[in-house]
Amino acid sequence: MSPRTLLMRDGSVRADIAPPATRSSEDARPDTMAARRWLQERLPHPLTADLLRRLDRFESLLGHAVAPGASVLPDAPGELLTWLPDEHQLQGLVWCRRFLDAVADADPALQALLQTCLLRAWQPFWALVTVPLATLFTADEIALLQAPRETRPLEPARLRLVAGQRSHYEGYLCVILKLTRLCNLRCVYCHDWSADPQSHAALPLVLRAVEQVLQLGKGVVDFVLHGGEPLMLGRRGLLRLLALQAHLALPGQRVHNHLQTNGTLIDDEWLALLQTFGIRASVSIDGPQALHDRSRPDALGRGSHARAMAGLRRLREHGLLSGVLMVVTPEVLDHGPAWLHERLCADGLLDVGLIPQRPAPGRTDGVDHQRFVGFLVDFARCARQAGAEGGSVVAVRELEAVRRLVAGRPSDFCELGGNCVGSFIAIEADGRVTHCDKYTGDADYEFGSLHADSLARLLTGPQAQAIARRAAASAPVPGACRHQALCQGGCPHERYVRGGDGARTCCGLAPLFDLYATTP
Repeated sequence: MSPRTLLMRDGSVRADIAPPATRSSEDARPDTMAARRWLQERLPHPLTADLLRRLDRFESLLGHAVAPGASVLPDAPGELLTWLPDEHQLQGLVWCRRFLDAVADADPALQALLQTCLLRAWQPFWALVTVPLATLFTADEIALLQAPRETRPLEPARLRLVAGQRSHYEGYLCVILKLTRLCNLRCVYCHDWSADPQSHAALPLVLRAVEQVLQLGKGVVDFVLHGGEPLMLGRRGLLRLLALQAHLALPGQRVHNHLQTNGTLIDDEWLALLQTFGIRASVSIDGPQALHDRSRPDALGRGSHARAMAGLRRLREHGLLSGVLMVVTPEVLDHGPAWLHERLCADGLLDVGLIPQRPAPGRTDGVDHQRFVGFLVDFARCARQAGAEGGSVVAVRELEAVRRLVAGRPSDFCELGGNCVGSFIAIEADGRVTHCDKYTGDADYEFGSLHADSLARLLTGPQAQAIARRAAASAPVPGACRHQALCQGGCPHERYVRGGDGARTCCGLAPLFDLYATTP
């Protein structure tokens, strides 16, 4: 029963021991059938039935075979309880006691299989190490994955997010991972897609990126899967990525995945995968159908609104929708905030993020920041009036962030916290590393390439230092704006796009802060 691994219900591994080691794909491969029969016969219980349903969902994706390894079942019911989903915590302790009493005299091989069943049902991400490597990888890929690696100490996550103070992200890293530039849409303002079939990142680069991100030793790592359209990777592609993360994670490291999608490819098979691994998704919807279809046609020129909304509804029904993002184009500004609020309410989109259209590097088109902020101020007033009249109200991420700051709470929004350089990065399908995906295509904001250097050196090298200096130099002069302690200078990219001396006196959000300071 040693070494012992305690996997917590938040997806973390207890810091005193590591995730199970990588297994050889050449070893014998038992399956979970005997353990299933044991559970059904020895522990008839609604929680057992739930366990088996979840196990079926996992194994429908990855099969029944088990990579052999030592049993590391916890000894105490309270420890086993941490494996269970939150909704089973109240009734779970009795079940855990009964399970551990029943399994105590079982054969060690059966104990190992029972552990696999519990992990696959209740800790599916970490259970990926119980799947034979040959299920997902070729022999050459397995050799790369099993190569010796340095073990580094973990830097515990100590995030300090306080209104009126610069954010600190010790032990935390957010990685916007663009593993493909392929996309099935041709959004009129987008410069991130490619039709080249070679626009997928090859597995050696994916492995290198994941390994080096995790080897930085951050206690919490958020992967935001972006594109192109990340679902163009296919379900097998996503499973391979998740398996790499599970195998390469450091002891105690917490790994999370989020998805930004256009929503048009969501089907039952994708829902099963996302639900199994608890991956929530944000969907891009550019307003009502006519507007969305003009902005976001597919490769054949057809509108995509109906498909995107169908995908959004599927995600919402399964508890997997994390948000809606909308690009505000000049056409939206021309229609006005009252029009947009009414249309969003009509479509049931009551919680959205609004992003001003931004130009590609070297271009000057897009939406003027001052006009966009004025639009947000008027939108807030429209929403307030709709609420006063008893109607639906659309909550906007950018407005809610300002509201929280004025109320003395952290914004929960990277653009208003400062200190983002080095804590939020983007990795492209060709190996380039940039400060945030907003700078994609701008060589001045690239740290370098993973093909040429390690991520640790890229994030501390001369180019990274120059990027940090430019971000600091563009910040508003201390004391130039009465809201500066709250906005922390705003988003560095916004200052970069605006340029000129105006960005040195105010981030441009003062009208929003004034609005909420006078009428919360």
